[in-house]
Amino acid sequence: MAPARLQFVVGIEDKQPFIWQLAVLLESLYDCLPQGWSAFVVVCNEHREISQQLRRVLDTYGSRWTTAPNYALRRDIDLMGGEQSYAALNKVGALEAVAPFLSDDDRICLLDTDLFLYGGLNLEIFPSGDALCQNWLIEKPLFFSGENRLEGVDLQTLLTAIGVEREFRGGGVLMFFTGETLRARGFISDCFRFAQTLYLLARIKQVVNPWISEMPVCALALTVRGIDYELIDRPEFSVENWEDREIPPGSFYHYFSSHAFAGSSWGKYHFRNRDLLEADLDRFLERAQTDHEKAFFQLAQAARDRLRAAPTERPLSRGSLGDRARYWHYHLRHALDPEAIPGKDLRLPWSAGLMYRLLAPLRSLRGRVEMRRRLQAAAARAAEAERSS
Repeated sequence: MAPARLQFVVGIEDKQPFIWQLAVLLESLYDCLPQGWSAFVVVCNEHREISQQLRRVLDTYGSRWTTAPNYALRRDIDLMGGEQSYAALNKVGALEAVAPFLSDDDRICLLDTDLFLYGGLNLEIFPSGDALCQNWLIEKPLFFSGENRLEGVDLQTLLTAIGVEREFRGGGVLMFFTGETLRARGFISDCFRFAQTLYLLARIKQVVNPWISEMPVCALALTVRGIDYELIDRPEFSVENWEDREIPPGSFYHYFSSHAFAGSSWGKYHFRNRDLLEADLDRFLERAQTDHEKAFFQLAQAARDRLRAAPTERPLSRGSLGDRARYWHYHLRHALDPEAIPGKDLRLPWSAGLMYRLLAPLRSLRGRVEMRRRLQAAAARAAEAERSS
């Protein structure tokens, strides 16, 4: 049964190709979502002002959005590997950023930007609770191993090594979470930690595909925390259909491959640093080989036309006053209580870190009051015991 409320969450950087990919994704969802469903965009830009180009996309589609840290650029993930960042950390960062806006019974679907909805929304395929989509890369006996290679990481053995005996069930990429899970103590912090761990293990093993390190981290964190989740095996959520000539309506098609569609030479990598929406889309549409490839370029044309027709100067708010109040209440609470969630340095933006330092006297006073309360309670218990004797 589909949830009454669901938000499609995507984390992006404020640059190409993320901006044109976001426009195509939002166009595919436009006029398809039932009441209570929406899109939520997390802009990982260290809380800076967003670009006019991205602002135009968000404004045109009326998407809810917020800014967040850019963990991919904040520090090198491999201290001994020279300057290198890991962009997929921002997918976990999107979970961290959206958590303050959710109540326990809210639902989200975490998406990559390089996908689109084909053929309209099929509400019957959506889970009502925590769920991960089955993925052949994560389910392999050795994660990171190629088709003819045996080296990699046994994820079940990794869990056993840290004292977790629960069975690991591999899933990821397209994921569904409840607000209760995202706000659970330590869950998102563990996602960050597993992403770093797997990336460094991949570097040690010198595997050819360390960039997939993020894929199983939510499943690992759910397993460690003992949170049950459903594994979904449906063609509409598959990432193994890049050679299929036909896909079912309601599919979220992931055009990650260098040849993104069956029989086609087009790939997103030709547009890493330039805007697909400004390219010759008519030519690409004429050469499309499958119905879903045609739908992709038709969505790109529709997004281009919608953005061109949109007013050039319209103010865009980061959200309602209630949204902003909930966000700062969340981070203020953690600034006052650094033990509320492990990994404070990972969770707090720079502004909340500043609050943490400025509020040190208040925390000290809070500690003294708590200690006085405990001493008074102990004295009362001792007095009661003496009277009873």
